[in-house]
Amino acid sequence: MIPTEFDIAVVGSTPLAMLLAGLLAGQHRRRVIHVGEKQSGLRLPRGFDLSSGALTRPETWALLEHTTPETLRTISKAAGRESWSRANPLFLSEEPAGVEALAHIRHVAQDFGHEVEPVPLSRLRGGQQGWTLRDVAVLHRPALQAGLAGWVAAQGVTYLEASQTHVSLDGDGGGTLWSDEWQARATHLVLADDEAILGNVPPAELASFAVLRPRATLLLRALPQLAAPLVLQLDRDMVVVQTPGGGVSAVGDGGVDELAPALRHVTGPQAGWVQVGQARYHAVAAPDGAPLLGRINPTAPTVIAGLGTTGAFLAPALARWLARAPRPHEQDWIEARSPGRTMPDSTVAEFGALPLETVL
Repeated sequence: MIPTEFDIAVVGSTPLAMLLAGLLAGQHRRRVIHVGEKQSGLRLPRGFDLSSGALTRPETWALLEHTTPETLRTISKAAGRESWSRANPLFLSEEPAGVEALAHIRHVAQDFGHEVEPVPLSRLRGGQQGWTLRDVAVLHRPALQAGLAGWVAAQGVTYLEASQTHVSLDGDGGGTLWSDEWQARATHLVLADDEAILGNVPPAELASFAVLRPRATLLLRALPQLAAPLVLQLDRDMVVVQTPGGGVSAVGDGGVDELAPALRHVTGPQAGWVQVGQARYHAVAAPDGAPLLGRINPTAPTVIAGLGTTGAFLAPALARWLARAPRPHEQDWIEARSPGRTMPDSTVAEFGALPLETVL
């Protein structure tokens, strides 16, 4: 029997959403209901989870220094050590703004004690410039999901399949959840990924603080070894992953027709370049490229968007914030990224090589 009253409803299907639900219930003793979807191994990825990324703000690197070890301890306990690994991603750009951002990110990473290695130009193509960041944690979603699902349940979270659950906004920051057989109420509604936000925030309200960013995923047949098995290409906000078997997945800005040429420039014009899968969708983003964390007004649900590759690794801080027990530096970081901030004069703007399009 599903209880009728909850403190928090977390809607979303990403590792971040699952971690938030489990941490809020287990560590912060909230009554939590989680609405999500079990991710099929056949579905093309819409994102990758790394403990770093194309981050220009020193305060974000500082926050990750504290939250990454917490996240990895939780994930190792919940899903086992095989659910994550270490990698040395290659950061690339060839457009002037991206090359400038690369230099800035490299200096920030080094300031925080991260090891950065130059990449010989002989390994790059055309006007590409790049460097390698060592010892970045990478989550393996297929291995992670089953372990996280069991852990979330063990924390006392009630889980509901999104396809069988209706969600409505109650106009006070909470929400009502129901099906044909039951109904429940959550005092605080948290929309923790793009699909949850797009499915539950009215378009006119969403347009008041966010834009939609066209994104795509491409899947390629196995290719010979790339310059690195994990590549972050700044010009398309693209992440390219090559599996040990040689298969390549890429997620980045723009449509398929725009992403494919950019991916070819990363992989090279290899004879075996065959596209075997693709997907198009939109990401919820802020005009300044920084995350969106919080409510647009006191009666709206909480939205969590725009965290890029690092969302899961910020889960401990976000859970404390949602439980109203953040550490001071966490509170400052999150409040500065409120959806209600002034975008033209943003003090938290991040690098974004592509213009964002409002397509609502």
